[in-house]
Amino acid sequence: MPEYVAVIKITHQEIRLPVTLTGTHEDYPEDYFRLEKHQSLLRQCLQEQGIYQIEDAQFKKLIDEWIGDIKEGRKYSAIALDLPPDAMTPPPTPIPPNSKPSDIFNYTPKSSPSISYESDTNQAEF
Repeated sequence: MPEYVAVIKITHQEIRLPVTLTGTHEDYPEDYFRLEKHQSLLRQCLQEQGIYQIEDAQFKKLIDEWIGDIKEGRKYSAIALDLPPDAMTPPPTPIPPNSKPSDIFNYTPKSSPSISYESDTNQAEF
């Protein structure tokens, strides 16, 4: 089964995307890349390698260039993408509104003093 590799060049980094094409997908790679499940797998692979944000137009450019190279018989494609600096930054993890610090940081204090608040004076009792 022939493997095709796209190497995406971004600033000072290279990301490798391997794909194994079989049967008619070798002759018609656009049929492979047109399927949503394959596009999702490629996006997932990009995220696993550090590209967290890629616009649809850039993703389409990547696929179009790769399809062109495959149709010309190339098993290795070097594709340069001009991504914004924040494309390599993972998105922030959402914090639920009523979460406690121990929920977020997996921290459980060994001993914690009991703190109670008086509703009228807002003073803590230790």
